[in-house]
Formats: sequence, structure tokens, C-alpha cells
Amino acid sequence: DQVKSPLFVPGCPVKAGDYILAVDGVPVQKGDNIFKYLEKKAGKEVEITYNSKPTLKGAKTFLTSTLRSERKLRYREWAKNNWKYVDEKTNHQVGYVHLPNMMEEGLIEFAKAFYPQYYKKGMIIDARYNTGGFTSKQIHDRLERTINTMMQPREGKPTPVPERTFGGYYVLIINRDTGSDGELFSEAWKSRKLGPIVGQRTWGGAVGIEPHENLVDGGAVTPPQFGEYDPRGHWVIEGHGVDPDIVVVNMPKDVLQGKDAQLDTAIRVIMEEIQKNPKPRFNRPVYPDKSKPALK
Repeated sequence: DQVKSPLFVPGCPVKAGDYILAVDGVPVQKGDNIFKYLEKKAGKEVEITYNSKPTLKGAKTFLTSTLRSERKLRYREWAKNNWKYVDEKTNHQVGYVHLPNMMEEGLIEFAKAFYPQYYKKGMIIDARYNTGGFTSKQIHDRLERTINTMMQPREGKPTPVPERTFGGYYVLIINRDTGSDGELFSEAWKSRKLGPIVGQRTWGGAVGIEPHENLVDGGAVTPPQFGEYDPRGHWVIEGHGVDPDIVVVNMPKDVLQGKDAQLDTAIRVIMEEIQKNPKPRFNRPVYPDKSKPALK
């Protein structure tokens, strides 16, 4: 419910271009910011008085619920715009997937974005602002699959085996707000050599904590519980983070202008790879002729 506008719900009669004349019976004055009338009403039902003309004559009312926060709505718009941007810039050759975290939400976002694009020549995985969790291993299990054979049905197009396996190039984007299991995901990406990493060094906090001892005041002590080391016997990530292969910083002034140098670099890198070293496609052989000689 937090990813759609309160006036973009089934049965809502309010249309784009209509005038909001009052909120909970309080008239909206000309020149006022509409949000003034919604203060302290987050997550609550409000009555909107609206009309196609700026007059109360013939106006109607509609009861709706406001959002508790705009965060998810703004995130959805940001990720959607990134996907559109990548799709247009690469002439539909490269997919885009953003992972907000490594929790249930992140796993759902991955499934929603990855599977409809698995057939493309390239895929940009964006782990910027990833707040961590515990599902990075499940996502890696899918990303690391390789195509063994192609299955040709009697009718329709061939499909990869294992099903929905990606066979193109990857690029990962990270930044200073990629943390916890998002960093473990990035470290595994680097060790598995899935593709170039673009952006900034991650924040360097991958040691996990758990409630250990309860306190008399109802609180709890959460000491460090688990960290990771690599096959060479070196502790990884904590206190340093994961370094990108290509360092790119998004400057504040550019971000305010809607520019994303990290995403642009990821697009450039993956398109160069696609053009220089196109991955071979499975060529379907001629159908075998198994008819008996007498029937030819």
C-alpha cells in the first residue's frame, strides 16, 4: 500500500487536472502548499473535496488514506527510471536490477526484475544503498548459473537449460552506502569474477550482531557474533569495505541535475564488452530426419 499514490487506487474518481478544494473540510487557500493541510495526517484517512473547476459548486468528496512515508514510492520511481534509462541507452540490449537490501524485499525485487530480462546480452546489478540482510547467497546461486544446453519445443522459441539462466555479461554498481550482506554479496561477486565492479568502496561493516544478553531494563547486549575470512586466511570487508574495479563518484551537483555517472559508466563498460566480445549464441542444428526409408 506504500508504493502507490492515495489518488491512484481502484475506484478513485479524482482525475489528473482536478482541483483539490478542501482537506477534511478545511478550504485550501489559493497559493498555499497543499501539504500544509496534510500535516500530522500521515497514514490516516482524509476526506478530499475536489472539482474539475476551482469552485465548490458541484464539488464532490472522496475518502482515501495518506501514505505513512514517501520513501518506498520515491524508491520505486528511482529504480523504474534507472531501468528505463538503461533500456533506452543500450537499445534494449542490457537489463537493470536494483537490490535495495538482502531481506525478503530485496529477494522479491530481484525476482521481479531479473527473470523478465534474463534473455538480454548484458545485465547491470545495482547494489547501491543496499542495507544488507541474509539472502545474498540465494541471489548468487541464480547469478552464477551457466547455460548447459538449449531446449527446443515443437512450437515456439528455444529456452536455456537450466531454465531462465542468464548467458550474457554482468556489471555491478556499489557505493559507500552498500553495507552488511550487500558487502558480502559484492565480495563474493569479486571472488567469483562475475564482472567489473563500478562505483565507490563500500562502507566496511559486515560483522554481524545478535542479541546476546537481556538487561533488566528491557534492553539487550548485541556483541559481534560472526565475520568472514577468505580462502587465503584473510579477514575481509570489516573496517575497509569492498573496492570497485572502476572508481566513480557521483558528485552532489550532478545528482541534483539528475545525472548518474556511476550508472553511465556501468552502461559504457558493459556495452564495450558486448561489442568487442559478443558471447556466442547456441545455433540450433537442423532437425534430424528419423523417418523410415520406405516412407520417404
